Amino acid sequence: MKNALYTFLLAASAFMPCAGSAYSATATDDFTVSITIVATCAITATNPLNFGNSVGLLSSNIDVNTIFSVQCTNGTPYDIELNAGNNAGTALDTTTRRMENGGEYVSYNLYQNAGRTIQWGTVFEGNEVTGATGDGNAQSYTVYGRVPAQATPAPGFYDDVIQIDVQY
Repeated sequence: MKNALYTFLLAASAFMPCAGSAYSATATDDFTVSITIVATCAITATNPLNFGNSVGLLSSNIDVNTIFSVQCTNGTPYDIELNAGNNAGTALDTTTRRMENGGEYVSYNLYQNAGRTIQWGTVFEGNEVTGATGDGNAQSYTVYGRVPAQATPAPGFYDDVIQIDVQY
């Protein structure tokens, strides 16, 4: 019986790998992990500029503000322009921005500062934001809007669309 058990164990062990003796050498090599970051900017957030929903007479200034965010790769220089809108007197004249409703208009303007003395505009007018540099995070910019006192047009919803251009 001992011989039969011994023979069985010997035969079974031939089918089992031996621990520690399965590998006799090791081969190694390396591979490279990389990424190429290119200068990029994106407008990451915009918010409407709403002068109000229940405005009566336009007999005094209506001032409001909003923000938008620009995100550029770290170290990327960029400039920001705001166009004249869809209803301006000319495409390049940001001093004549207008909201429109059925051929009637409400004049308004957009400024870079709370005192409303520096307009947001285009490079053609020299009133864009220049010299900004990305830091890899979203950077917020405030747009200060003003509807000046003016003759009040017919009641209705007046609107315009402003395009933000980030040049980098």
